[in-house]
Amino acid sequence: MYDYNFYEQMDSLMVNLLADLAINMVRVLYATVRYVLMQPIRLVEYIWYCIQIERECDREETIRFENLKRTGHI
Repeated sequence: MYDYNFYEQMDSLMVNLLADLAINMVRVLYATVRYVLMQPIRLVEYIWYCIQIERECDREETIRFENLKRTGHI
């Protein structure tokens, strides 16, 4: 009637699956926290890159303007 071995096996299987699920949830939480904590660093790198590109453009524009002044095309 009541199969003790079957329910014991099913209980141990469910406990193992729930333990695996808990471990995976902790890993997902860790990855999410790590991703969120990296955002300020990525933002600073993006701003620094934009400033660097703007300086290069200004430098090239200044060089072109000086060349135009030197050749008398302005």
